[in-house]
Amino acid sequence: MVSQIECGKSYTPPPGCGQYFWGNNGVGIVMAFNYDQPIDDYRAKLLGIHTVCIRREAGMCKISYTPPDYDDDNYGFSINGSPTFTRGRKACSSNTPTSGTCTNDFVYIAGATSTGDADSGQLISPVPGTSLQYHTCDRFCGKRLCNLHNACVGKNHNVVVTKVHPFEIRVVLSAHPVAFLLKGYKLNYWQGKC
Repeated sequence: MVSQIECGKSYTPPPGCGQYFWGNNGVGIVMAFNYDQPIDDYRAKLLGIHTVCIRREAGMCKISYTPPDYDDDNYGFSINGSPTFTRGRKACSSNTPTSGTCTNDFVYIAGATSTGDADSGQLISPVPGTSLQYHTCDRFCGKRLCNLHNACVGKNHNVVVTKVHPFEIRVVLSAHPVAFLLKGYKLNYWQGKC
């Protein structure tokens, strides 16, 4: 079923949003398009670039994300990690912005840290040998959503928070062998006041 949406309505999505969520007091769940497929073959074929948008509700200025508990759904965050790779990774582990971790498959949440504050020491990491170039730490990949690179081994996911508006998640996923069971992501979110 396809429905066209009038411009200028409270539920009109911003341009470029592949998914758009609003209401419910700023609480909900976002997931990859093929997340609930029962057949393993579909998991590995998840690919593309898209943006998930969440309307900022009245009086709210931050949003938090975390997957379901790992014990309840061990594919709740499965971005370029094989079934035996049970840790979270972050893009800023690399010395250069165009190589290393979280470059071909990642979930990007602008400004996401444990508190949503850029000065928490978790958002930016200087590129060695330069004074002006930074490699941001707000791209996440691996098998768990974590605030530190190669973290959450044997533990549950972290909660990441952002105060960057508009509330968006940008997703970049590449094709993988079926053995990787790349299921994508399922993230609980809730908005809060500052």
